[in-house]
Amino acid sequence: MSSRPRAPRTFGLSDEFDAESLVAAAWAAGETWEACDADTIEAMKTLSDSGDPGVRYWGTRGLALGVLSHAAVFSEDAIAEATGALTKRLSDSSPSVRLAAADVLVDFQDEAMQKTAADELMNLADLPQEGDFIAIAALNVIDRDRETVQRLSGKSVSSLRGRWDDTPARGGDYVQRLLDTDG
Repeated sequence: MSSRPRAPRTFGLSDEFDAESLVAAAWAAGETWEACDADTIEAMKTLSDSGDPGVRYWGTRGLALGVLSHAAVFSEDAIAEATGALTKRLSDSSPSVRLAAADVLVDFQDEAMQKTAADELMNLADLPQEGDFIAIAALNVIDRDRETVQRLSGKSVSSLRGRWDDTPARGGDYVQRLLDTDG
């Protein structure tokens, strides 16, 4: 039996997948770029604390989107509270949630927070820890500012592994191809 994470399609077809809650969370998160106030931030924080990792993912994305889109209208305390909630997600059990948090925190002005996010991005990109899907997404985030992520994490992209022993035959070389491409 493989210790690899399940493919998204396999999970989506399982009884564990609650499409209604997930879609509601995704819609709520997507609307934060248009309008975001203290109540919206609280709603996203609640979603990011859900027992469902998919809902936590969208709560984290919505929290990030709301804070980034409307930072000018929030107090420093409100932004600190939101970034605290995002920082908490860096230790989430779901790699997708950790990736969503690291994606935004690596761009914040606080260098300690950036370093923590950069470390997590490099960990997520390093196969075989989290699987091909997460590694691809993490490398896409890293490529936005590869030099900064490498400097902050103390790791180079070239040091990352690009294959599992049981990497799927179809598309199994994709992560390695991303690693071989200069960002």
